[in-house]
Amino acid sequence: ATTMALAPEEVVTCTPRDRDLLGRPIATCSLGAIDLSLWLIRNGLARDASSASNGKYRQAQDEAQSARRGMWAERQK
Repeated sequence: ATTMALAPEEVVTCTPRDRDLLGRPIATCSLGAIDLSLWLIRNGLARDASSASNGKYRQAQDEAQSARRGMWAERQK
């Protein structure tokens, strides 16, 4: 599903929360009420950056890995 299929009338909003060690912004982004990080990780399209999320998305990543979604579709060597 694309973001348009998720919520065609909504706008993506990002709220800066912090900066990483290299000075890059860390933000929380959403599409309406949808947490985009959670959606991407749950579908195997992104990884949990636990140092930035404090492990908030670890369970979603584990579930995506177990279900072999997205980047987890092929076996890891």
